[in-house]
Amino acid sequence: MPFLEPISTLLFVAACTDGGDALAQVDARYADISLSLAAAERDTTRNVHNKDARRRKAEAEGRKVAFFADPEVKAAIDAATKAAEGTSLRARGDGYARDALVNRAWTEADRAEETRLLGALDEAASQTAEWFSPVGQKVVLNRAWAEVSKEADSLDDDARQDLARAFARHRMRLAGADLQALVKLRNDVAKRAGHENYWKLSLAAQGLDEPDLEAVITDLGGVVTPFYQA
Repeated sequence: MPFLEPISTLLFVAACTDGGDALAQVDARYADISLSLAAAERDTTRNVHNKDARRRKAEAEGRKVAFFADPEVKAAIDAATKAAEGTSLRARGDGYARDALVNRAWTEADRAEETRLLGALDEAASQTAEWFSPVGQKVVLNRAWAEVSKEADSLDDDARQDLARAFARHRMRLAGADLQALVKLRNDVAKRAGHENYWKLSLAAQGLDEPDLEAVITDLGGVVTPFYQA
């Protein structure tokens, strides 16, 4: 199975073991970008309407694209992927190479547009949507259907059907033009990288392909299914 440690873990290992090696400057630059991106994502999670956090996220994503396009970074990563097997340098080089599969397919403008679309979708999902029965019972729609449907138990058939239609309309509004644009953007990026769609590009960035994923699912099924049946 391919080595699947995230770059963040590899950077921690590098800090503990290989200070001053051929990827030291690359690690420092990437760590700075990653910290900026993590802070921006934390702030947008806390408040989806935080425009400054969205701006910082777009800037950090742009820096990440530029980082992987830098010829010096490319050369350092390529050299590290040729280091001896089992070394931290080789593991980090391989990790960067997988990450580059995704990031080198993006442009800074594409990343900015992705951030905008994700922000619009988050804001739409945060808006409260309500449905009222003929007798005035209120049901909040911006939750999972499993939660919403529990409140329909006391309704008659007509009201339940109306609630289901209202929930479907609400979900369709969330899955509107912005979501379609996001899917198209990501698939266009994947095709530039030589992959059929963004899902397959994401698998490749983890060192996986579809047979690998099916093998993982089969392995997990042998553990999860007996536990569930018990």
